[in-house]
Amino acid sequence: MELIRQNRKTIVITVNENGEVIIKAPYFIPDSKIYSFLNEKQSWIFKQQQKIRNRINVINSYDFVNYVYVNGQKYDWKEVKQGKRKSKATFYTQEFNKNVIKRAEKWGILFEKKILFKLCNSKCIWGSCNAKNIIKLNWKMILLPIELQDYIIVHELCHTKQLNHSTKFWEEVAHLLPNYKILRNKLKEYSFLLKTDVL
Repeated sequence: MELIRQNRKTIVITVNENGEVIIKAPYFIPDSKIYSFLNEKQSWIFKQQQKIRNRINVINSYDFVNYVYVNGQKYDWKEVKQGKRKSKATFYTQEFNKNVIKRAEKWGILFEKKILFKLCNSKCIWGSCNAKNIIKLNWKMILLPIELQDYIIVHELCHTKQLNHSTKFWEEVAHLLPNYKILRNKLKEYSFLLKTDVL
């Protein structure tokens, strides 16, 4: 834990990416009041630290040098390749089209409208949808467990009805995925993949 005294009016507690607690407090507030505030926030602190531990566990579960990943399952790259002149980029693109796009098209049938799915290579987002019902899905979705892929697909499909994140939009998502909040939080543990070189 690190205590930083500053010229400020309130106490602020943050948890950094390593799970360390940082407290920023005014000069005039006594230590006793700071630690009392810290005790009140223990539940929140533990929750944040658990999220960080979960994310670190997910990060450590991947080995992009020796393995490739499809639908959350890992496969030995040497065995997959088996002497074929196939790059990981080609492999992932083929698997993305065979798995993610095909499943997205099946989900799309429920929306009874013309929807076009395309591959994208963003380092910031998993997917997007525009007013023309063109949905772009990040090819790295193929690395994710299927239930998280479904969440991203459904999320973007619901934008064809509500091109926003209003209450009505989330009602549309909940109609198809009642546990979407759990999936949305779980997906945050995999956000590092967007900026990771997996090839």
